[in-house]
Amino acid sequence: MKKLKISLVLVITMLLLGIASQAYANDIVPYASDDVTSASVSLSSSKSVTYKLVATRLDTNITVNYCYLYKKNANGDWAYKASMTKALPSDCTSDMIETCDASAYITESGTFRVKASFTAGNSTVTRTSNERTFD
Repeated sequence: MKKLKISLVLVITMLLLGIASQAYANDIVPYASDDVTSASVSLSSSKSVTYKLVATRLDTNITVNYCYLYKKNANGDWAYKASMTKALPSDCTSDMIETCDASAYITESGTFRVKASFTAGNSTVTRTSNERTFD
């Protein structure tokens, strides 16, 4: 009987420690890299691309290296359509929230997405947007 009580106390203690450590771990937010806190790219229903990047330091130079347009095929695969060089934002420092028009590249109906590469400081990250269907 005494062994059962000790075992039960040990199991309950381990469960409580596991819950407490999980709660602590959920407060930790990892960065995308040493120089990038977060980065994203999205495609809107108005055929514009929004680039967002938050750098870890205020003096970090941010560049969008490329933005590629992809179209979904009938079999569900993504096919490269174009490098959207005219839909790239200017370089900036610290934080980037820029929207560029991509309507010159999305000229047919279908489902599209974009993939962009950002460089901030010494780090380069790549992000893929949501998919958007145009008629």
